[in-house]
Amino acid sequence: MFATINEILDAGVSLAAFEKLADSDAFRSSGLDRRKALWEITALRDNSMGLFKGQPSESTTEKQVSLPDMSLSEHVVHDYGATSLSLKAHLVSFVREKLKMLHIYQQVN
Repeated sequence: MFATINEILDAGVSLAAFEKLADSDAFRSSGLDRRKALWEITALRDNSMGLFKGQPSESTTEKQVSLPDMSLSEHVVHDYGATSLSLKAHLVSFVREKLKMLHIYQQVN
């Protein structure tokens, strides 16, 4: 089992595959939510190449940024965008009360 994103990268997984995995919230089990995983993967693109190989990239020396946590509704919307489904909640659950107030939603028993 891999403990960090860098270990998976060393195993040969492409950055494009990493982005798709992060966008679908695949790194949650390793303690990274979607937004934090995408942030870390974007920093992987900062590897020095050519003449600058061996020099530290800015992403390793920059100040750590504290990203805001995503709300459950944001996660669900991104789940649907990435995988066309969500195991966290249904989209209607976030607007159900408003739909009831507008007499648009009626719960079927």
